[in-house]
Amino acid sequence: QSNGTGGGDWNAPATWLGGLDPTSKHTAVIQGSDSVRVATAASCSSVVVTSGGKLSAAAALTVGGTFTLEAGAFYYYGATVSLVLPGSSQSLHPSSTVVFNTANTGAGTIPGTTYGNLVIQRDGNTTPDGPLTVQGNLTVRNTSGTKVLRGTGGATSMTNTVHGNVAIYGG
Repeated sequence: QSNGTGGGDWNAPATWLGGLDPTSKHTAVIQGSDSVRVATAASCSSVVVTSGGKLSAAAALTVGGTFTLEAGAFYYYGATVSLVLPGSSQSLHPSSTVVFNTANTGAGTIPGTTYGNLVIQRDGNTTPDGPLTVQGNLTVRNTSGTKVLRGTGGATSMTNTVHGNVAIYGG
């Protein structure tokens, strides 16, 4: 469990209660007052980000079990051109937020799954690999003027559902 004093780097013992960073045998719990960054590859058996907690992945995070974002929790991902949701399964609360923010402008994908709130901040094409359901708000930010969210290549049709607001900013 994170230390409750603001967070820190995933691989820094001071970030975690007891001074031991999680391994593939541990469940990592990120408390609501903490922001934990994955700057170098890391792994654990499962992750729970509690309300108000923030997990930011700029490197690979391997999760053997469930990746959970509770109500009001945040997951920021920017490690590669395509959004990666860690875990063999995900539990994303309707009021959680996933932010896909990368400077990489190459074409990428986003998992077709059910999100709480979804923010896509990038300047390259982003193609869902299946239908998206956004239980809250969908925000797309783009400054390059290129397409950011487009349909699956080769698919004749795909239905994406947004239950909240849709906001599109940029070029």
